[in-house]
Amino acid sequence: YAKGRHFDAAGRIYNDAIYQSIRINANEEAFGLISEPAITVKNALLRNIPSDLPIFGDPSEPGEGEPFDYAANSAVGVGYPMLLSHYSRDGAWAFVRNDGVWGWIRSDAIKRIIPQQADIYANSKFITILREGAAIYDESGAELFRARTGTILPYDFSGERDLGGTLGVRSVFSGEILTQFGGRRYFVSAEDARLWPASLDEQNSKIVAASLLGQKYGWGGYKFLRDCSLMTKDFLANFGLWLPRNSKAQSGRGERFSLAGMSADEKLSFIGKNGVAYKTLLYMPGHVMLYVGQVDGKPAVLHDIWGLRTMDGGRAVIGRTAITSLTIGSDRADIAEDRLLISRISAMSVLSGEEDGALDDQFGSADFGAN
Repeated sequence: YAKGRHFDAAGRIYNDAIYQSIRINANEEAFGLISEPAITVKNALLRNIPSDLPIFGDPSEPGEGEPFDYAANSAVGVGYPMLLSHYSRDGAWAFVRNDGVWGWIRSDAIKRIIPQQADIYANSKFITILREGAAIYDESGAELFRARTGTILPYDFSGERDLGGTLGVRSVFSGEILTQFGGRRYFVSAEDARLWPASLDEQNSKIVAASLLGQKYGWGGYKFLRDCSLMTKDFLANFGLWLPRNSKAQSGRGERFSLAGMSADEKLSFIGKNGVAYKTLLYMPGHVMLYVGQVDGKPAVLHDIWGLRTMDGGRAVIGRTAITSLTIGSDRADIAEDRLLISRISAMSVLSGEEDGALDDQFGSADFGAN
């Protein structure tokens, strides 16, 4: 967690009794006793502790306090496969592993399934939800939930469907999913979804990007938001490109180029010549960005960024998903040249075939504890 003292949402310091109660509730001795497949039935948060209590650093310090909850781990959508290890002592939390991390999830957010169901699910045909917040409907036209971009759902029908009411006839995808209300048939507009993996083209990329722009920053999926690596992971999941959960691990995917030792101009030139729009990650310690091509003749990136360090140790806060240049902040007298993105970028990774067809990574037997 955060270095030194830990604070709650009101800025009060936690006492040791809080940590002790959390540790007891974690039920560590039960680790691995269940070891069964499960699947999320609603959008859910993964936590580092079996508790909703936030763990903040000193909120008086730059880069601490909200939204940097050190107990936050990730956020996942409906239909995400999990390996269930065990439950907390109070039964309210389940300790699970997904394709990238271990974490605690609310017990009512998952449904245990048998291995045969897992096999059927893994071998289904899938669609992906391109547009963040796409409405998912039931057969009556009532809204079931709002989907996160990168959500991958099994489908068995595509065509026209009258959803009734003000929705009328729509071109849709449809299939059977497990929800918090049980097994349901869902429908989603074909404007918001594509067959998975979606084609990594300009139109599809812009749909995803446009739906994410302006979304507030959230460390570890805090309040169902995203940090830099969760944004890149969810974005590229639409296109069958699998990424691990954190920025450093993501920088090791694909063909990696070291940019260390290059000048800012050399980096900009190298990125412009060798980067592939929407398939190139730019990495600096603690942050990852998705290269989206040239804007006004200079490389631009899509990223979920908190801000840039200022000379007085503070932050020039951006705090959202944005498309920026790599020299953002260069017009500010309080931001030193060595704190600019282009100065701190140390590596570039061009994703390739090794990340394609990530069905085995995300939906295959390994995720259900087979090995």
